[in-house]
Amino acid sequence: MTRYFRIAPIVRSQAASVGLAALLAVCVFLSPSPALAQIDSGSIVGDVTDTQGGVLPGATVVATQEGTGFSFTATTNEKGQYSFRNLRIGSYVITAELSGFKKTVRSAVQLHVQETIKANFVLDVGAMTEEVLVSGEAPLLNTQTAEMGYSVDSKQLNDLPLLGRRYTELALLQTGVVPSGAGVASRGEDTFFNSNGNFSTWNNFVLDGGDNNSFSTNLQERTPQVIQPPVDAMEEFKIQTRTYSAEFGRSAGAVINASIKQGSNDFKGVLFGFGRDARFNANTFANKAAGREKGKFDETVAGGVLGGPIVKDKLFFFVDYQRTSTNQAQSNRATVPTALMRTGNLIELSRGISGSNPFVPAGCVDATTKVVSPGCIDPVAAKLMALYPLPNIPSELAKAGQPGSFGLANYINNDPLKNTINSYDVRLDARPGSSGKTLLFTRYSYAK
Repeated sequence: MTRYFRIAPIVRSQAASVGLAALLAVCVFLSPSPALAQIDSGSIVGDVTDTQGGVLPGATVVATQEGTGFSFTATTNEKGQYSFRNLRIGSYVITAELSGFKKTVRSAVQLHVQETIKANFVLDVGAMTEEVLVSGEAPLLNTQTAEMGYSVDSKQLNDLPLLGRRYTELALLQTGVVPSGAGVASRGEDTFFNSNGNFSTWNNFVLDGGDNNSFSTNLQERTPQVIQPPVDAMEEFKIQTRTYSAEFGRSAGAVINASIKQGSNDFKGVLFGFGRDARFNANTFANKAAGREKGKFDETVAGGVLGGPIVKDKLFFFVDYQRTSTNQAQSNRATVPTALMRTGNLIELSRGISGSNPFVPAGCVDATTKVVSPGCIDPVAAKLMALYPLPNIPSELAKAGQPGSFGLANYINNDPLKNTINSYDVRLDARPGSSGKTLLFTRYSYAK
């Protein structure tokens, strides 16, 4: 059994005060304990038989992760069965060999998050120096569990268009997942979604096996996640909507199980930049109804990722950085005092004014014309009134002076809402010792 442990703090703060060196020191002195259930990993199992269907106990099976060179060895039992549990996701090369039989190799076996795939081997009689390469087969099916889910790999994440560069947009590809109602998500790029009729706040977000739920009650941060890595930094994520195992027992909604990329023996990096502005946007409904032009909108998303070896086959790094800057006008409607009201003429009010109102001094208001005597207007109230903007919606301006016309929103503004998000992740993967039974990784995430 492979064992590994993680230290993956998820941080949202004003300054990154925790150094990576201190974090690694914690890793070194922490005693590793067996990880019996790793929700961000997968498993490979299978049978080894001869060409007549007879089981082959004692066969040696080796699974090697492409890119890192991490290899794991298992021996078939008396029933010819082998298993690799808690493997890192990724592409594997699996070999099976036994004295008196040709060595058989399966290449490009793709293992996804929380997946158990079965890879069987049939060995031909011959010398072990002879090799049989198995390739071009149909993708191996996950027949070991009854869970309902869908894995989105890095190719889909990078190739499919995403509003706001949020990977969880692709959760909508899964059956039973729909966008949340307007009461929860007022902007399309916020990616609140319901799964099989369950509320969006019932979903469970997991990142690298750790809890990534914001536990917000008011959703002011406009996302149910604490950390949202850049799309280019994601290895894959899996959305599970039904019959998932008891280790995901936090809530009744979907489980969004995501993993950040790990470094490999090759240096790989990407620089990216995206831009949006008002020229590509239609006007808002509120603006069009008020006869106003569309407001300002500028958004840039830029950053990069880089991964590679520190010590070949032993220690790897992966880093990412993304800056999102948005300057977007918000259409806000309000009801403000009209020009007539500022002079004391209240004819536009729909309700009458009683001359016997105890709060209105006698002789100050003409109940018929609804006009307040200038001498009865408090100077402080007049200064406060002057702070309000004048109505600017044409359809409401046309009603000026009409009795009973006051009440609907008569003012709209497009003040810009500026928001800048800086975020980065640093991840290290290590394989200490020569036994290969222990894997270690640490990740530090920051977002402001």
